[in-house]
Amino acid sequence: MAAPRKDEKAMEMYSLYNQGYSLQQVAAAFGVSRQGVYKMFKIRNWTLRPRRKPLPFVMWGGERFSLGPNGYYRSTITRHKNRTLHRVVWEHSHGKIPEGHDVHHKDGNPANNDVENLECLPAKAHCRSHHRPTPVQVRYCTHCGKALARKRRPSGCLESRKRYSERKFCDMACFQSHPTLNGSLSL
Repeated sequence: MAAPRKDEKAMEMYSLYNQGYSLQQVAAAFGVSRQGVYKMFKIRNWTLRPRRKPLPFVMWGGERFSLGPNGYYRSTITRHKNRTLHRVVWEHSHGKIPEGHDVHHKDGNPANNDVENLECLPAKAHCRSHHRPTPVQVRYCTHCGKALARKRRPSGCLESRKRYSERKFCDMACFQSHPTLNGSLSL
């Protein structure tokens, strides 16, 4: 005699699966194997989510590099997980990358790993090339209407953008001569 089907348990499992849990996670929740959950769903002809499409990859020097979410090709070998294709290509053509330097894609496309598209830059210059500062919006003094300039601190550093954006007066004289509203205005 065949064992009775456990439809209630199967329905609970399928409900979890439809909430976005993986087969492995459903199996762990019910203390069964992932394959057991898969078979249970298949026997009942319940639809399964389509499998993820494999990531695009390229082979270079006998090693496989898969396209990551940030657009860079990374080694798929476990012990080389942090090896990126553009660095490997640069090192093959030009030798070891000096300490404190990064390999930069000239055209800004991290998938274009042609040697002519790569250049080795000091880390600071590389960072600057990717993160250009946004211009600060010009602000004006509430009292006299003069354009506010970012102040220099005694250390030589410029006033922070946040502090500059909150400032209402150009100097202490304007601050003291302007009638404050509930003491909420700042210099």
